[in-house]
Amino acid sequence: MYQEWLRDNYYLLEREGRAVLRELRKTRAPWRALARMAGLCRELCPQGRVPGERALCEALLGARCSSQEVALLPLALRLTLVRAAADSVRAPSPEEKVALIRGAVTSLRALPDLDFAALTEQASPLERCLRRDPAGVFPQMEEGSRAVYRHLLQRLAQRRRQSAEDCANGLVAAAAGAREGDPARHIGVPLLEQSRHAARGRALLVTETLLPPAIALALAFALRAWYLFPLLCLPLCALCRVGLEALFLRGV
Repeated sequence: MYQEWLRDNYYLLEREGRAVLRELRKTRAPWRALARMAGLCRELCPQGRVPGERALCEALLGARCSSQEVALLPLALRLTLVRAAADSVRAPSPEEKVALIRGAVTSLRALPDLDFAALTEQASPLERCLRRDPAGVFPQMEEGSRAVYRHLLQRLAQRRRQSAEDCANGLVAAAAGAREGDPARHIGVPLLEQSRHAARGRALLVTETLLPPAIALALAFALRAWYLFPLLCLPLCALCRVGLEALFLRGV
């Protein structure tokens, strides 16, 4: 029975294990936060079975997880399930081996069905801070846009060596000081002003505008064929845009 589970799902376990390793290498979160979340997930997933969303939310609130830790929940759950599958090899009895690998495989297949966005909204202290947006705009934004705000705040907090919640409270206070109807009353205005993305965006626009004509002019001069200058500008604009956006927007 155990050998069948392992043989039929080996590709899934290998794929998930490699994906977890890639994410661990890329993550910029403190290892202490990841270790705490991994320990919590291990307690929540006996026999490799992930509880329901309500139980997860209650556990996160009960453990008073920070926003950074809540954001690590998907990675910590996958790490816990892959580890449970690996632990099944050393389980003392055949029944325990089967229970561990069955729970891990079933839960890995069910993870995409969990609404991590809803969990973040309910359990993240940062989300609750941002929902106090004086302009009332943040609660009405789509989840993708709210995730961008949370990401920018996490980056800002790392540079300031503060918690993301403290940064969010400062933004809410700054926005609340603006007059009614002023765009600065939305927390996104001071957030973008204090992040580095505005300067990066201006640099991208300037580079996209000046670099293609400069290359076209250099080629036309080198080939002594000035008629090539207008013919090369548009193709070079399209070619340069891909590389420049990948360079300037890295990490955004």
